[in-house]
Amino acid sequence: MASLIRLPLLAALLVLVGASACYRGAPASVVPRDLTGITEPAGEPWIEDRSGRGVETTTVEVLVSRAVARDARIAALRARVTAAKAGVEAAWAPPNPEFRVTQIRAREFRDGHAPMDFALRARFPRLGEPGVKEAIARADLRECESDLWAAGWAVEIEVRRLLTDAILLEREVGVAQRMAQLQSQLCEVLQRRMNQGASTDVEAALQDLERQEASERAAELKGRRRVVMEALSLRTGVSSIDLPPLEAVLPGPARALDDLPDRETAVSTALSQSPELEEAAARLDRAAAAVWFEKAKQWPWFSFVQGGCEVDQGGRYDEIWTAGVALDLPVFFWTNRAAVRCAEAAQRQAELDLDAVAGGIVADVQSRWERLRASARSLDDAVSGSAKGAERAVTAVENALEVGQADSMEVLGVKARQAEVELRILGLLRRYCDASLNMLDIEGRTHRTGATD
Repeated sequence: MASLIRLPLLAALLVLVGASACYRGAPASVVPRDLTGITEPAGEPWIEDRSGRGVETTTVEVLVSRAVARDARIAALRARVTAAKAGVEAAWAPPNPEFRVTQIRAREFRDGHAPMDFALRARFPRLGEPGVKEAIARADLRECESDLWAAGWAVEIEVRRLLTDAILLEREVGVAQRMAQLQSQLCEVLQRRMNQGASTDVEAALQDLERQEASERAAELKGRRRVVMEALSLRTGVSSIDLPPLEAVLPGPARALDDLPDRETAVSTALSQSPELEEAAARLDRAAAAVWFEKAKQWPWFSFVQGGCEVDQGGRYDEIWTAGVALDLPVFFWTNRAAVRCAEAAQRQAELDLDAVAGGIVADVQSRWERLRASARSLDDAVSGSAKGAERAVTAVENALEVGQADSMEVLGVKARQAEVELRILGLLRRYCDASLNMLDIEGRTHRTGATD
């Protein structure tokens, strides 16, 4: 029986020998993913509490962290990453051996003559099979991590968009309310002049229409701001938010064109950080591992080894030790050759998909870069042009008022025109911020907040 005890050790040794020469596929990872903050950190109370109650900090970093912690899709992707990591760990696990007991005859057992066969059977991993399994498992893990990273980045961009929209709406509401106040003052001045016979009913009616439109615009902007703030609170779980400055949400210098990134640098950054490109590279690694394994199947290999003994209790205790081995013969060569061609075609498709994804990223970056440059030029031109002109006009009419060359109605009219210019510039600033966020999104980089650090 001591020999029978040694059989599991022999089987384990054979399994290790079969797995010693394994596939070593070089990973084609674009960039290692930093998932800190997306993977669930310990010691953060808002990670466990999805209700959003408790700490109500309103910095950009914490708002993004809270939004990431509350996102159900990210929680599901975390579970996928955990399962994929377990798959990598299990890739090198050898197959379990089998213990078999056969040839038990009840009639002979009653007669005291019952031969029994005991066998321990272990499967041989094919040459390179554990390495191929590990390469495929690691490709799956990279895909899951890329999905998780992309989901966290999408949440951060969404929070930054909501914050940017809320900040700009806050400014627009202030300017619109100032314009509505100026239009109301103009209505009062026109009413007095109409009473004095210096103006007509038509002028007063037109001015009252201007006042009504300004009031409606302010009310509309206030409603939009309320909707955005509610969406931001729902996304982050913070009930009361003090908006940070725009520079904290979307950093940049005073002139938009000065913050315009170099086109080549933007393309290079997007290619190195793209989760789509990382997933395409992982699929290519998986296809390459499959090709290697299909080619390995063209050669004979041991499918299993078996060792055991036959015991006959026919008046005495006899042991007959047995051993067996099975050899996998690639008799159907043409069938396996077709499988190799299929795997090679899948690898070629993965290569073309990788090229297509890279080409799409380059084209997308260039398109977004052109839109960003156009919006930056329009914003800078408006700031240096109409904004400066409106300031000069206000200064000139105020100086004229002091020397009696202008009246209060002209001053109010010029200030109302200045408010209109400010609203138009805020619209251009919104367009520029939207283009900047689009560029930031495709580049896949940030100033590292709680979502990715």
